[in-house]
Amino acid sequence: MADLIELARKRRGQAPPPWVMWDALSDPFKGDIRPWLDVRPGEVAPTVLDGNRPSSLVWSSIWLDGPDMQIRFEILPDGPGSMVTLVLWGPADTDPDDIAHRRYRLSQLVNGQLRDSFDV
Repeated sequence: MADLIELARKRRGQAPPPWVMWDALSDPFKGDIRPWLDVRPGEVAPTVLDGNRPSSLVWSSIWLDGPDMQIRFEILPDGPGSMVTLVLWGPADTDPDDIAHRRYRLSQLVNGQLRDSFDV
């Protein structure tokens, strides 16, 4: 496996407290309560590689064509909610357009679909 570097970082507030965010990220297919992760062609469900509830979590890559990548989540209290930072790690030679696409997809998932699942 190649050495990984930070490729992209995005920080955004979320309404739920850190432990709720951690639980949702650690099990995105949790029964009928709050499934939010839609796996698209070319993607796979992530595996949790590491975590420290409720402050950090590391996913394996969700992309079949980027298996060395990792997604790390830093989850901090922010008033009654959370401040979630997602960090994409991958090989240093990753194309900038590819990084932008993957960052956008992660933002769609976490700051779109996951956020929307709490509004149900």
